[in-house]
Amino acid sequence: MRAPTATLVVEDGLSGVRLADYLERAWPGADRKALRRLVRDGQATVNGVAATPGQKLRAGDVVLVDADGTPDVSRRRVSETAFGVADLPVLAETDFALVVDKPAGLPCVPDRAGRTQGVHGLLAALRPDDDLRIAHRLDRFTSGCLVLAKGLHGARWIDEQLRARTVRKEYHALVEGVMNDDRVTVTRWLGPDPRRPGKVIVVKPDAKGAREAITGLEVVERFKAHTLVRCLPLTGRGHQIRVHLRAVGHPIAGDVDYGASGPVLLSSLKRGFKARKGLTEKPLLAHFFLHAASVEMPAPDGGAPLRAEAPLPKALATVLAKLRHFSG
Repeated sequence: MRAPTATLVVEDGLSGVRLADYLERAWPGADRKALRRLVRDGQATVNGVAATPGQKLRAGDVVLVDADGTPDVSRRRVSETAFGVADLPVLAETDFALVVDKPAGLPCVPDRAGRTQGVHGLLAALRPDDDLRIAHRLDRFTSGCLVLAKGLHGARWIDEQLRARTVRKEYHALVEGVMNDDRVTVTRWLGPDPRRPGKVIVVKPDAKGAREAITGLEVVERFKAHTLVRCLPLTGRGHQIRVHLRAVGHPIAGDVDYGASGPVLLSSLKRGFKARKGLTEKPLLAHFFLHAASVEMPAPDGGAPLRAEAPLPKALATVLAKLRHFSG
């Protein structure tokens, strides 16, 4: 959205708020950096005088924003337009498959509305001469190792290995609460949630659509109110890890669809945290914390196995750094 030309009067309850925070409050869909540039370029004044982004306002101050002709200050939305082939770096490659590092926010397949083509829409550009196929799926906001088969032969081989449970996949999840057991194996039958299309719930083995799901869990690091967990799924059901962690009472941080209390906030970690006046606190992470850290599987005819590791994205690493700092 474009910040319009406007005259704003600071309310009594917002005395002391910084100008940049005040403008962000007025236009919550705008990018903060763009609003700061607008102020530095002299297109926002306070009581007719040029101001700075950090200037504190008083009740009754008149803020004039003259944004005619300024660049669009929309906050960039996570969509298909935000991703390209460069966002799918190849981590490993063999004769039958390759592994890419999928970013959080990019779905694997086109959505039903046709608004995004996801990873599927990037395959031709990634390998113009190869018949790449998505061999398994990651949730839209799960980052990390995604296996792409080369042709029908590669797809059939990977499917056989998944069914035979010879594929070793490792995920890292930050969960709510402190897990007591260092290791636990979760076995639950999963089925579609009749109340929420596309979601999954724990069901009885004889329920319609029930499928057995098994996940090994290992504690990596404990914090005051969170635990970093290594997840080793033996089966590959949709939303399996997310549902299993909820089932044991430790939903993934930020995963409100599956039991999380809400996003990870600095105010919940830092003692004595005080939000800046007039500014709503932003989550440390805009999505849930689940990362496909590695994958390994055998190759046809005894060839070199496929192995790949995906580094932890900066956004997830930042959350862990905050947890370590304030849990010390």
